[in-house]
Amino acid sequence: RVRQPGRPQAEARAQFAEQLVGVVSHDLRNPLAVIHMSASLLQRTGSAEQKEAALARVMRAVQRVQRLLGDLLDFTQARMGSGLAVRKSPVDLHQAIADAVAELAVAFPDARLQHERSGAGLCQADADRVVQAVGNLVANAVSHGARGEPVTVRTASDGADFHVSVHNTGPAIPPEVLPRLFDPMVRGQDAGSKGVGLGLYIVREIARAHGGRVGAASTAGPGTRFTIHPPLAVAGS
Repeated sequence: RVRQPGRPQAEARAQFAEQLVGVVSHDLRNPLAVIHMSASLLQRTGSAEQKEAALARVMRAVQRVQRLLGDLLDFTQARMGSGLAVRKSPVDLHQAIADAVAELAVAFPDARLQHERSGAGLCQADADRVVQAVGNLVANAVSHGARGEPVTVRTASDGADFHVSVHNTGPAIPPEVLPRLFDPMVRGQDAGSKGVGLGLYIVREIARAHGGRVGAASTAGPGTRFTIHPPLAVAGS
C-alpha cells in the first residue's frame, strides 16, 4: 500500500505552488508588457534615438525574463534534487568578481558599484556560480540601497578562509525578516520588491553547494552586508 503524504503537508505544497505561479505570472507580465509596447513603438516612424531607446528597453526586459526563468530552473533543481550542481576548479575569484562587477555596472548604469580586494584570490570554486550569487546580491543591494550611495563588493582572503561580501547603505532589513531572508519567496524590506523572491535563496544554495554558508547583518547606521564564505583559498596561492 502506497502511503499518501499527510493532508497538512499536501495543502502546504499546494498553497506554495499556487503562490509561486501567482508571483511568477505577475513578474513576467511587466517585462512582457515593456517588450510589447517597445515593439509597437518600433513599428511606427520615429527618430534613430527613439528606436535605440526602445531597443534598449526590449533588451533589458528580455534579460529580466531570462533571469527569472534561470532562477526558477535553479529553484527547481535545488528544491527537488540534491542541491545545485557546481563544477569546482582553481580560479582567481578576485579577477572573476572584478570582471563581474564591471559587467554589472553596465546592467545597473545608475548605481555606483565598486570592488575591493585583499589577500590571495586563487580558490577551488565554480566561478560562474559565485558570480551568479554576487549578481543576485548586487541586484538586491541596488534595489534596496540608498540611491546615489555606493554598493561595495569585497573579496578577501586571510590565507585560510575566502569570503565575498556585498554592502549597501539605506533602510535596514526588519529584524523579523532576517531569520527567513534566505527562504524562497521572501522579498526583503517590502512586498513591492522586484523579482520572484528566489534570488537570496539561490545565493544560499550556491554557498551550500561549495560547502560554505551565507549570512546577513543589517542596521540603520552601518547598512546591510551579505557575506558568502565559499571555499578555502588554494594552498600555495
